[in-house]
Amino acid sequence: MEVPDFTAPGAPVGSIRYPDEDDLKLKRDTDSIRSGPMPKEDIESALQMLGKQAEDYIDTELAPARVDALKYFKGGPLGNEEEGRSQVVVSTVRDAILGMEPALLRGSFGPEPMVALQPTRADLVDAAEQQSDYLSYLYREAPNALLNAKAFIWDGLCLRNGFAKAWWERYEQAYTYTQTGLTADQLKFYDRDDRVTYTVTGESEVEGGTLYDCSVTRQGHGRVLWGAVPPEEVLFSRDARTLDEAVLVAHRQSRTVGECVADGFAYADVIDYAKAPGDQTGVAQERQVTGTLDQPNGNATSDPSLWRVPFYEIYARLDEDGDHIAERRRYYAV
Repeated sequence: MEVPDFTAPGAPVGSIRYPDEDDLKLKRDTDSIRSGPMPKEDIESALQMLGKQAEDYIDTELAPARVDALKYFKGGPLGNEEEGRSQVVVSTVRDAILGMEPALLRGSFGPEPMVALQPTRADLVDAAEQQSDYLSYLYREAPNALLNAKAFIWDGLCLRNGFAKAWWERYEQAYTYTQTGLTADQLKFYDRDDRVTYTVTGESEVEGGTLYDCSVTRQGHGRVLWGAVPPEEVLFSRDARTLDEAVLVAHRQSRTVGECVADGFAYADVIDYAKAPGDQTGVAQERQVTGTLDQPNGNATSDPSLWRVPFYEIYARLDEDGDHIAERRRYYAV
């Protein structure tokens, strides 16, 4: 006779559970768990499963709630009106949102720094101020920064979810800019960078040394950009409390075949997913209400490079290297 197993913590003290066929099957399945790096097929299967669960959660539970929230903002009929009774719809939601927007935007684009980092040591005060100024510059000077800020603030207030996304934009062409008041030590940083050339256009003597004015040319540069993301394009797992803790976070888009090929996808791998006309994914319900739904015959053009395909930028926690610790990794999929 086998010695019975005690139940997991939390069960009544002294209660026991005898092994059954399900326990034995679980043990056999556990014994066959993979060791070593995850094969490509397993990665694709895991991403499909996690992505399908996230899409079902967003499209069946959150999307209808956001549609209703948008209807309340617009103040239209609610559908339960009775003939002969009052048809008045109070615009309290819209008035509250429109009243809060200016204050939030003023805090982001007012005279004070948008970001204020707090130094933890006295010798980090100057570095914290410089980093605060830099982050504020990135936020305010990005293309269409005010419109993007207004968009994701409005999404958060009205639709209960507001999202923004930052990325590194790379440019291949060279560009030239001027800098003034550089020290000799600062010029040494340019000397060590093969992508940068500079020409000294002026010098000035100050107490403690010489300052230089330069014309700087940089090859293959890049910069940080950010923008608002429509809530219907963002997927995350049901059990997520924050985006950092989510098992999966994804940005789903509708991109053209040409855009995918330019990003490195093989044309033969992409074109098969673009043959179905139109984009009728889970975003259709929300975009129909907002008036931004794509036309059903969006792929009717004779130029295949303009056909649209569903594109996913995925951040998922997977044990890809086989060390039994799930790390966050980025994947692209169509």
